[in-house]
Amino acid sequence: MSVLKQEDDARDAVQQGFLLAYSNLSKFRGDASFSTWLCRIVINEALRIGRQRKNRTLEEWDEKLPEASPVVNEALANFLQADRAKIIRNFFALMPAREALVLQLFYLEEQSVKETAYCTGLTGNYVKVLLSRGRDRFYSLCQQHPDWQDISSNS
Repeated sequence: MSVLKQEDDARDAVQQGFLLAYSNLSKFRGDASFSTWLCRIVINEALRIGRQRKNRTLEEWDEKLPEASPVVNEALANFLQADRAKIIRNFFALMPAREALVLQLFYLEEQSVKETAYCTGLTGNYVKVLLSRGRDRFYSLCQQHPDWQDISSNS
């Protein structure tokens, strides 16, 4: 979803990724964990579908970052547990695909920077840049949420 922004396309990418992984099991070398290897296949398939269908182009950001970077966990802690997943998905849909993807892999899937870089095909340093930008953007979206004040005062 972070890459394609459309549920049908995301389902296609996951399904095709599983089929590709199954048909290429003999090529799994064990350089990374199986889940990381599978994740990379699915992400590559999502990127291929995105390019093929031209649903969403990946965005690059050249804007200057604010000096202080808020912590994404602080923003997440302010939402009620039941609404958290839905709110996060909605915020990720508003973010550039790469930022949402690295946030999801790093924070929700609890992958390391190295694993996230491997899955996405990006460098570790670029993953760190995207994490910083993504945290800032996510925090900004949290503050714009209509219930932000109510939720943050109840924590």
